[in-house]
Amino acid sequence: MRRWLTALVEEGLVERLGRGRGTKYRAITSEDRHNETVFTANSQSILAYINKPLYEREPTAYDKNWLAKYEPNVTFYLREQDRAPLHNQGLVEPEAQAGTYVRKIYNRLLIDLSYHSSRLEGNTYSLLDTKKLITEGKLAEGKLDEEAVMILNGVVA
Repeated sequence: MRRWLTALVEEGLVERLGRGRGTKYRAITSEDRHNETVFTANSQSILAYINKPLYEREPTAYDKNWLAKYEPNVTFYLREQDRAPLHNQGLVEPEAQAGTYVRKIYNRLLIDLSYHSSRLEGNTYSLLDTKKLITEGKLAEGKLDEEAVMILNGVVA
């Protein structure tokens, strides 16, 4: 818990109050950060304009030609200098891809659940045989086909 709190303090999400046994922690809210901003000056001016009441804004006409000139995969709405940072932000680091890890956990869970539930029904397949059946489709020698069907039905259900 202490490591998590230290990490949150370092990220600036939590404030540490006091030292030793009397240490308290407080979440930093958006009101606490009113002077900090992630927006550029241009973005702030746009936000200020948007926050104005409608009657104070200058009306803007819709330009049909701007939309009609777009050709998919040929032209772009955004300039290259604006697209590149967005593209880079959308890239996923190989080590950050949780999909592979999650898939491993899911497959392991699937095998364990199939094995144990069929075992309760009197199935004689071992855990290794169950894994081979589910992952490789190989039947265990000397086992009944009904046992394989029972395990595979557990996977599909």
